[in-house]
Amino acid sequence: MSRHTFTFSALLIGGILALGAQAQTPAPTVVQAQTPVLTAQTSPRELLQAMKAQNAALLERQAALLLKLEELQQQATQLKFLTKRG
Repeated sequence: MSRHTFTFSALLIGGILALGAQAQTPAPTVVQAQTPVLTAQTSPRELLQAMKAQNAALLERQAALLLKLEELQQQATQLKFLTKRG
């Protein structure tokens, strides 16, 4: 019985340490606003296409971030479940 308790405790502590390493907030990244460069030859259509491309890139980054946040939420839920079982 004590061996089982020791094993469970070791796994639980290892899991908490692993999640704690991920929980560290990274330094904020400052991103310059990407505004299309206006020239005398830039048409409104070209400007709109450039803005659409930038928006698409932003949406892709946001989707990747959302997936990562969902994974972290799932890990937190599993950890809560494991701590309540013990």
